Amino acid sequence: SLADRMPQSRRGEASLLPARRPGSCYVKRTRYLKRANPKDPKSGMVRALAKPSILPGGKFDESLLAWIIVEKFGFYQPLYRIAEKLKLEGVQVSRQTLSKVVLTIGEKLQPLYEEMRRKTLANRCLHVDETPIKLQQKGKCKQCYVWLYLAADPNAPPYHIYEFCDDRSQTVSYTHLTLPTIYSV
Repeated sequence: SLADRMPQSRRGEASLLPARRPGSCYVKRTRYLKRANPKDPKSGMVRALAKPSILPGGKFDESLLAWIIVEKFGFYQPLYRIAEKLKLEGVQVSRQTLSKVVLTIGEKLQPLYEEMRRKTLANRCLHVDETPIKLQQKGKCKQCYVWLYLAADPNAPPYHIYEFCDDRSQTVSYTHLTLPTIYSV
């Protein structure tokens, strides 16, 4: 398995993370330079800082994280299938770990979503649609809606903004759009 091919790193001199290239997983090895401080020999060894990551101290390289997100939301794969695919390639990962990864990446991307939402809703003309969905609750299902907002201007960014709500009242539109007046056609 891929985990067996990952040697133990010594004192932080190498970082070994499962990574992804098209068609396969591999172990990405990143070496960090270590050196002694000549001005203070008692301070011990100093190591170069690791490159910034969306999940600092995470178990996966960004290439594998991107692949997980594309599989989940681009190809609609449930987490158990993603875990099975990774297992076939030698990467043993639980569905709980994948779930935490997906949630954490969602939290990290929240500022990007807010900026996309702001740019979309700043347009003078929007396409708005609501899609009914059933929300499973104890004993019965509740009718809820997913609202889609898309700028009608051809020069606007091509963002599709989805928002969930549990009713279809006019106050939902006012709340989501934060506009003083809504005109119906």
